[in-house]
Amino acid sequence: MARRRMLHPEAPCDEDIATLKPCARLVWAYLPCHADRAGRLPDKPFTLKLAILPMDDVDMHAILDELAARNLIVRYEAGGRRYIAIRNFLRYQHPHKNEPDSDIPPPLESACTPVKQRGSVQNASEHDQGSQRSGGMDPESESDPDPPVVPQGGTKYSLEFLEFWKIYPRKVGKGAAWRAWKRQRPPLEPVKTALAWQVRSADWARDGGQYIPHPATWLTGRRWEDERQSATGPPTNGRQYEPMPPIRSRPLPEEFLRDD
Repeated sequence: MARRRMLHPEAPCDEDIATLKPCARLVWAYLPCHADRAGRLPDKPFTLKLAILPMDDVDMHAILDELAARNLIVRYEAGGRRYIAIRNFLRYQHPHKNEPDSDIPPPLESACTPVKQRGSVQNASEHDQGSQRSGGMDPESESDPDPPVVPQGGTKYSLEFLEFWKIYPRKVGKGAAWRAWKRQRPPLEPVKTALAWQVRSADWARDGGQYIPHPATWLTGRRWEDERQSATGPPTNGRQYEPMPPIRSRPLPEEFLRDD
């Protein structure tokens, strides 16, 4: 049974999501609707195609492989059955308190075997009936279903990014921030200068700092290039303006006051 789930508004800006093929992005967005409260679901490509892309001629096996290669899901076997675990599911989803507990085993190394499926949607019905295939292990599939999503190439951050992360006041979405940092390649000194006055601004201090943007949003928007606003108004860009002279009223001529 499909369930209502949340979609994070910054997901389209994530590099791993944005570079997926269009159909793969749709599958990634709708896959949580078919998962249990732990982010797990049976690995049945034929059934998922009917539920998510019923009118599209696509290879659901290949789409799920693409998601697994991006480290967004784990495809694994447990107890002779195939399952999918959505990475970081509980980080962004808040299942209803009455939703039943998951009866699908987690992808533990001791009990499960990560697999990479191959085949077409036409022969996927055989898989739904219980046939089993074995494949090579996906090098990017890990046993933990909820590790932090990080860019391909490892979790080593640059010293400049770590310094930015240390001084940025809202520490959420470190993986997304690292990807945005690598895309934008901001100069560190202007970043530090901008943050020095932005953290003291009225907007960022309002309501306990809830209007401070996520670090990935700040980097993507190149906010270190913002001009500092003065206390009396918007930035003047160094220009000097003379005040306007006061407007003085003139008396009306007598002919306008004469009563003919």
